[in-house]
Amino acid sequence: MVDARVVLLPDEGWDRQRLAAELVGLGLVALLPDLPEVPADLPPRLVDARRIALTAIWLNDHQVPGPVVLVAHGDAARLLPALSLSQRSAHRLVTGYVILDAPATPAPSLEWPDAPVWWVASPGADAVVAEGALSARLRGFHVLEGVEQAAAVATAAS
Repeated sequence: MVDARVVLLPDEGWDRQRLAAELVGLGLVALLPDLPEVPADLPPRLVDARRIALTAIWLNDHQVPGPVVLVAHGDAARLLPALSLSQRSAHRLVTGYVILDAPATPAPSLEWPDAPVWWVASPGADAVVAEGALSARLRGFHVLEGVEQAAAVATAAS
């Protein structure tokens, strides 16, 4: 079995480069789509749509083969269901999702999740994140609390 490529979704305020370096040290392939430039005056829903579209375009432009594990940090987790749909449209297999230190889980839909989901509260996560564990458990997600981000992502990717 081929380990999945790990796609660390763009999100301001998250040190993706550090996590990517740790993942590479563990023998994984970590990909960092560009942080899209979005006009400041756009409504939040259009910002999300632009971020999803530009990430999907980046994955296609870089001809990223599947399988992939999509990793979102914080509020960017809400983008996973729509990004999942874009990957199915591109015929790219998603074998898992990792939600790191998010205050909430993404809204369920008929199509999402279509692969296992790991919900992670890394050491030092605030109380709002820790409270999300119950919701994640009720949704059937794998819940990892107090686990370093790289170890959690490596679990999901192998």
